[in-house]
Amino acid sequence: MTKKPRKKPTREQLLEKDAKRRKALMTGSLKRRRTLKESHINPETGAGVVLVEETFLADQVELIAYFYKFNQTRIPFENEKITSNHQRIRVLDRLQELIDEEAAAKVAPHDLKVGEIICENWGASMNRPSFLKVVEIPHPRKVMVVRLKDRLTWGDRQVGSVVPVEPHEPETEPFEVMVTMETGDAQLVLTSLSRAFRWNGKPASITSD
Repeated sequence: MTKKPRKKPTREQLLEKDAKRRKALMTGSLKRRRTLKESHINPETGAGVVLVEETFLADQVELIAYFYKFNQTRIPFENEKITSNHQRIRVLDRLQELIDEEAAAKVAPHDLKVGEIICENWGASMNRPSFLKVVEIPHPRKVMVVRLKDRLTWGDRQVGSVVPVEPHEPETEPFEVMVTMETGDAQLVLTSLSRAFRWNGKPASITSD
């Protein structure tokens, strides 16, 4: 029995299929197809780079470099899109540049000033904001701060938002805190579960589990 030739899709059908795939990509329901292309390692440091080809659509293919430190095996500390052969052949140089930049940022002097307000957000699955005020700069990578009293702008202490009391009312004695510029912005190093950056002047949200 002779098989009938497969009917080719029409232009309209192809456009409709492509539109559906693009919509799925935008909504996050279309998964990327990843293909390992290359891997490189620095034998002196143990750090490495993996180049992965990521395909979204037939006409959308990207080459991404994932950078790993010597003690990382699953989660890269940085990734960048490779758009030229020059980038591709110097990925190990770029890896070392990123590691050096991160190391320099850890010891870079902060740019905080006396009088600035810091908002600390504490918690993993919840958020408990509080406010601090810079009262002294004892070292290029340290500040002296006091905790400030705050007040609710709406809600309660379970779900709501708060701002510092005006005029500022300290509720602790000054204490010293390390400051890192690792993210590019001054961040106070308080606890492993807190994030403390310059306050943006807006009420800080309180959330619960």
